[in-house]
Amino acid sequence: MHSVPLSPSRKQKEWRIVQQIAVANGFVSALIHNLNSYIEHTLQQPTATDPTPQTKIWTTFTYYSPLIQTVSI
Repeated sequence: MHSVPLSPSRKQKEWRIVQQIAVANGFVSALIHNLNSYIEHTLQQPTATDPTPQTKIWTTFTYYSPLIQTVSI
């Protein structure tokens, strides 16, 4: 529901289906509403940007082999 682009009417329909399934399986409806609010709030927050190609990323390898040298260059 939150990751697939849906029209507002389809989103409402899917939300009602999720609620019905959750209640039929014994979940408290308030818990489902809180979870939905949490997910929506999390999705609205800006995400961290990916490192730019100029940013160097360092890592440590425990063992030495020619393969490690190829990966780290």
